[in-house]
Formats: sequence, structure tokens, C-alpha cells
Amino acid sequence: MSKGPSLSRSCQTVVAGLRRAAQGLASLKGMPAYSSDGKNLGNVVEVVRGPDGTLQAVKIEGRPLPGIGDRIVTVDGNALEQLGDRIRLRLNGDAVRSLPEAPKQ
Repeated sequence: MSKGPSLSRSCQTVVAGLRRAAQGLASLKGMPAYSSDGKNLGNVVEVVRGPDGTLQAVKIEGRPLPGIGDRIVTVDGNALEQLGDRIRLRLNGDAVRSLPEAPKQ
């Protein structure tokens, strides 16, 4: 019995890349988040992905001052970068503090 055609080499490469990316997104949860000016803002509590698995946003639970206070904010995925065991936002501490609180679920 034939299994049918398998994926081409280029498709296999794309699928492998997507799997690695998805694993990387999952590993963001729990990471500390720092502002562009070096302030520890809190930890990532949720990773929001689009239908294609790409990073859309992260939710960060703030630490008491000088971070974002004791609340959760949503940060666009384009405004951050992963640096080993932490993420750094492309926003300074004041900009993050001015973000609205994320809606309760």
C-alpha cells in the first residue's frame, strides 16, 4: 500500500522552521521582560499567536514599582526581541507604564 507523495526538501525545511519557531514562542512564557532602558518590568504570562503561528503579542504581568505596577499589559510582538533568557522591549519603562491594562479573561 502506497503512502502517497512525501513533502519536498524545501517544504520539509519550512515545516521544521515553523516547528522551531513555535517551540521558541512557547518558551517565552515565564521569561523576564526588560524595557529598552533596562528596567525589569515583570514576566511574560501569555504568548498570543496568529493563525499561522507567528508571534502577535505577549502579555506581561508587572512587578511593583519601578516596573509597570501590579497589572498585566499587552505588548505587540514587533516591539520585543528575545535575548537568551529574557526579552527586551523596544519601549522604555515610561512607555510601557502608559500602556492600558490588558482585558481580563
